[in-house]
Amino acid sequence: MNASFIEKVTLFITRETPSGIELLMFQHPNAGIQLPAGTVEIDEIPEQAAFREAFEETGLDQWEWVQVLGVEIVPILDGQLALLKAFTLHNPEGMPHFAQLQRGAKVQRLSVHDNLARVRYENERMQDGQIIYEHIVGELPAALLVESQRRTFFHLRTAQQTPERWDHPADMGWTFTCFWTPLANHAVLHSTQAGWLERWKRNLNLNAIQKAK
Repeated sequence: MNASFIEKVTLFITRETPSGIELLMFQHPNAGIQLPAGTVEIDEIPEQAAFREAFEETGLDQWEWVQVLGVEIVPILDGQLALLKAFTLHNPEGMPHFAQLQRGAKVQRLSVHDNLARVRYENERMQDGQIIYEHIVGELPAALLVESQRRTFFHLRTAQQTPERWDHPADMGWTFTCFWTPLANHAVLHSTQAGWLERWKRNLNLNAIQKAK
């Protein structure tokens, strides 16, 4: 592994209506309102990951390609690190507790010794209607961890009819409530994602104007 960052994608999915441009968001049951986003898999390019994440997080599968809005390389938030590939993290004391970490999973590095990093992993998932909290401290190869992410921002338009709101089963047992919100007066996003939207809102408006011509 020689990558210095983990690849991520963020999707701005829009539609044009008589009252203006609308943007697709979803309500996570435990993490607030978000834009579709995710990790690029090892065998993917960002464009492939964009369409896959759009389907996995909204259930929609018909798209009109618009453009790549931009790319940025930034540190991972809150001093965390990300995994370059999936890894099974075990309790080092030999207890049966373990966690299956996916590529892109975030951990807190506690120490490094002999090329092994001692890390803390925390996560929440839904199982049989109950929120399961995972918290485990274990060791993994330090070379699997990166401090930065390269995030590609995409603009897509949906090419299919949708309700105004709908529920979609996602990973980790969660159900997302997808909905359209006016771009000019959109729902309140997490602060980081709100910053992304403000950065690219002008481009989203320009793309809509160009389509109308």
